[in-house]
Amino acid sequence: MDRAFSEAIVGTPETVKKGIADFLQRTAVDELIVTAMIHDHQARVRSFELVAEVRARLESEERDL
Repeated sequence: MDRAFSEAIVGTPETVKKGIADFLQRTAVDELIVTAMIHDHQARVRSFELVAEVRARLESEERDL
């Protein structure tokens, strides 16, 4: 079970932003697959919206470097 969640990123938008940034730096992948085990459809959609906002902020910060 530990391995299944070894790359899980959970928390506030700032925590998720840091987790995604660390993961991208460590792995140098060019694509992410995001999943959410959230039963409520609206909550799941909102979770994906938050991740999209975080990724947009990361991309913006990368352009500013």
